[in-house]
Amino acid sequence: MVETRLPRLTAALFALTLAIAAPAAAQDEPPPPVDVARPFFAGGGIGVGVRLDGFVPAAFRIVEEVGLHLDGVPVGPFVALALAQDVSSYFSMQIGVRVGWDLELLRRPDFSIVVSPALAVAFAFDVGTPTGDWAYYLVQPALGVGVLLLDRVLAIWLRPIGVDVYIGEQIHGGWVSTLGASVAF
Repeated sequence: MVETRLPRLTAALFALTLAIAAPAAAQDEPPPPVDVARPFFAGGGIGVGVRLDGFVPAAFRIVEEVGLHLDGVPVGPFVALALAQDVSSYFSMQIGVRVGWDLELLRRPDFSIVVSPALAVAFAFDVGTPTGDWAYYLVQPALGVGVLLLDRVLAIWLRPIGVDVYIGEQIHGGWVSTLGASVAF
């Protein structure tokens, strides 16, 4: 009779131990981060643009953008007004729209890591190139990575892959890489 009660008593003690330990373990974990509504962002960066047409050299690139995250938080789909200037032996200005998605790969209480595929479409013009001044359209698929800091207010990003497709009198391409930061508000 004692032998049949021993497994039941052991099982009951084990269940009681789990019931007591589970709430204690849950108290040790930090609460999940709360998404704060910061739909807007503004930022800029610097980098290099290399054209593959052979007529113009590599250029120093400056980028600026002001945008909106459509989900209202600093990750997810976004749309931005984008400006870029290339400075070398010529000057180029690009004015357009960039759309994309900030995909959060890792989220911790003090930082997040995001990957950002994007597509920019712009009107552009060049002044002072060896072939003269000209206007064209620019399409740029790009892939970036970033770190969100300070409760997702500050983003530091690197866009190492940007493929410029120039569409005008001729169609040619280029490559661009930029490093920058933005602030969500």
